[in-house]
Amino acid sequence: MSGFADGDLSVSPDEHAIIIGIDFGTTFSGVSWAFSGQPNDIEVITRWEAELNYNSDTEKTPSTLFYHGPYGEASWGYGIPAATSAEPLKWFKLLLIDHQDLPRELQSSAQIATARRLMSETNMDPVDVIAGYLRRLWNHSIDCITLSTGKELVKMCKFHVVITLPAIWPVYAKARMTRAAQEAGILENRSAGDTVLSFISEPEAAALATMRDLSNRPNIKPGDHFVVCDAGGGTVDLISYEVTDTKPMVVREAVKGNGGLCGGVFLDEGDAAVRVHHDRSFSSRDEKETITLNHSDLLPVFETISQQIIKLIQEQIDGIRATSGKLPKYVILVGGFGRCRFLSSRLQLALDDTMELLQSQGTRPWTAICRGAVIQGLTRQNLGIGISVRVSSRIARMSYGVKFYTKFDPKLHRLKDKFWDEIEQEWKAKDQMEWYMKKGDDIADKKPIRHKYHRRYLTAPSEITKELHFSAASPAPKRADSTTKRLCKITWNRKVNFDTLPTFTNSLGRVYHHLVFEIEMISDGTSLDFTIIHDGKRVGSKNVTVEFEPEGGEASGRAVNAWL
Repeated sequence: MSGFADGDLSVSPDEHAIIIGIDFGTTFSGVSWAFSGQPNDIEVITRWEAELNYNSDTEKTPSTLFYHGPYGEASWGYGIPAATSAEPLKWFKLLLIDHQDLPRELQSSAQIATARRLMSETNMDPVDVIAGYLRRLWNHSIDCITLSTGKELVKMCKFHVVITLPAIWPVYAKARMTRAAQEAGILENRSAGDTVLSFISEPEAAALATMRDLSNRPNIKPGDHFVVCDAGGGTVDLISYEVTDTKPMVVREAVKGNGGLCGGVFLDEGDAAVRVHHDRSFSSRDEKETITLNHSDLLPVFETISQQIIKLIQEQIDGIRATSGKLPKYVILVGGFGRCRFLSSRLQLALDDTMELLQSQGTRPWTAICRGAVIQGLTRQNLGIGISVRVSSRIARMSYGVKFYTKFDPKLHRLKDKFWDEIEQEWKAKDQMEWYMKKGDDIADKKPIRHKYHRRYLTAPSEITKELHFSAASPAPKRADSTTKRLCKITWNRKVNFDTLPTFTNSLGRVYHHLVFEIEMISDGTSLDFTIIHDGKRVGSKNVTVEFEPEGGEASGRAVNAWL
């Protein structure tokens, strides 16, 4: 089982693919793509539908929707009429997260409240709204790709779509985004073959694009560290790497990434507060209003956001120093707000003299995430040889494991977990946790991890199930507690030759058949792919399904692909 679509992610020599990276942002969204036959030529989508021509050729389009008419007609991005008196729907990306999972200051945000109100007027939920936006973004992108390559090439190519998400988001966000992609038509059946959907965290995508730019520098050497800060519209994500090789460029994640909801949109919140303060001096006369905001008005707003970002960067620097005894060689700013001169000037003052701040000019910081998504897609399909960028290991951001029960020991187990096992006729402890990986573990790329499981049955089962759980707690709990959440249920529905299984007879004389199987987990750092192994053989993906926890949406028949 691999990816979100059945089948091998790699492209055989006689197949062709178009890799499409989607950076769905809080304020702006961008799309990049590459043809498998020319993997080094990564293109960025432009030519947006726009009411004003000067907006049409930019590298990103606003993440906005304006619904009008009785049948759900909508304008989007730059195509929303500037003269309309009604308010367009913005910030809906952040509505994908449950209210209680938003930071307290964001829960009371006027922008979020407005977004929820406008969404409720459409009678849609966040997945529906996001799907509506992605559908328009996708259709425009495919039109542009078709215009560039021709209809015939597009028709014969498989699609591999890589969508970026903030690394700090809860695990369920990915399942909801999968549903949105399905509703948007991104995974529609095509004659060239199934579309493969995968995900990458925004900071890693930004880092891949950055590493591609750094790979030919003569002053980069093994042992160097660098921090990538992706300061976007709504979220700020950071990731740090150590260079382990330069030909080709290979890096490992140095410390666990961090981040926060303190992106550029929060300047709007601060600006709104400033304007409210100035509004108090306005008269009630019906006249055209002009507000003049000077440097002293705006400085506190920019200062607050910049200092929050600098604090996050300093945490990464401190982590690198604690684990390696070194300081990073570079701190690299990317993302929309990452282009801000005020942020770079404040950060420059805070950095040690031995560290260099890199902030590319033009649009490269703004398009780093969607370009990095394409690089990841090319690498997953074994097409990234010329790109010379690889992440050899990453640090787990969550613990992933399964519940189990074992013989009860009053010195080790809680009384509340004690239960009588009718099969083995002894006291057991339930709800104990066995972790495939723990938060903070160093995860080698695609190194398999296997765990063995035992089941005893009186009669042949129609299916075998196992649930996967996750926890953000550190250290990972030894037993399931309030931090332990169910991620998905893995179901194996292949018939087992029941009569050939070994038997077990308990103290009451009951005979049970003993089934032994293994679940193998393989991680490429951005996904968890599972395979069931029985009697030394791998069970085919058609006999295994994975269902996500209902609160996070479902993805039956597809592999679990979860943040690490």
